[in-house]
Amino acid sequence: MKRPMIGAHTGSGASPDNTLPSFMEGIRSGADIVEVDVHAEVDGTAVLLHDDSPYLLTHTFEQLNRPDMRRRLNPAYEEHEIATPEQILQLSDRLGTKLNIDLKSAASIEPAVKKETAGS
Repeated sequence: MKRPMIGAHTGSGASPDNTLPSFMEGIRSGADIVEVDVHAEVDGTAVLLHDDSPYLLTHTFEQLNRPDMRRRLNPAYEEHEIATPEQILQLSDRLGTKLNIDLKSAASIEPAVKKETAGS
């Protein structure tokens, strides 16, 4: 019997979901695979967030990543920058970590795939 893979959902641990610290907690926990969620913001930049927000329709990545906007998205994000799939892919590649990328909407597919395959 093959050993099942253990996944860290939206990262893991005490840090807010889908942040770089949460991703690192997932790796340190010993998970075989770390899951992250991807949405697209108004300009088409892919961002890591679990929940949909109307702010994604009206704000750019730079605007969303200001502490006051992160707090509006979720108070837990005030002290944690919003990450991009590119940041997570670079980390996972460097650390040899498998990813489960959950594209949360049809609008997130093209920005996530286009950006990540542009260098291929």
